Amino acid sequence: MLRDIRQGATLFILNKKDLSREQAEVLQVVPSTPQFNYAPNGGVMTPPRQTVTIRARYNGKEVVFNNLFADLSSVEDTSNGIVVCENKDALLAEIKAFKMNNDNIVSQIDVYKNNSSWCDEQILQLDPVAKAEVENRDLREIIQKQGEEILGLKSDIKSLLESLGYKKGKE
Repeated sequence: MLRDIRQGATLFILNKKDLSREQAEVLQVVPSTPQFNYAPNGGVMTPPRQTVTIRARYNGKEVVFNNLFADLSSVEDTSNGIVVCENKDALLAEIKAFKMNNDNIVSQIDVYKNNSSWCDEQILQLDPVAKAEVENRDLREIIQKQGEEILGLKSDIKSLLESLGYKKGKE
């Protein structure tokens, strides 16, 4: 539990944004008074939870991790992608969960690509304006390619004529 961390201990840091794993030396741990948490809209009061503020040396500089729930082994600050873990086991569990989440996302990419392609086909069938825009775009691409080919042929013909001794303006 983070409440058991003491000065001089090692915290394990997982940075999900730049995909790094570091260690931080604990400089100071300041426990807070347990705070009561209220549900939105005047809902039921939840049991109090103690938080800790940990000051540590991380990446060569001093950082402060504010209001970490003291009864957890690891806490993620989603705003900056930093996960603070009390030990290697908690860090390993966080990395495994992170990998599982990413694997799930990657496994769905083909499904979303197929869904998007299907939607494109349906839009073209149901929306005549969209179909005309696609046809116009395709025609413009064909015309552009043909224009590039004509310019290439013109250059080839010019080179051929020059090699035969014909100059511009000479017959």
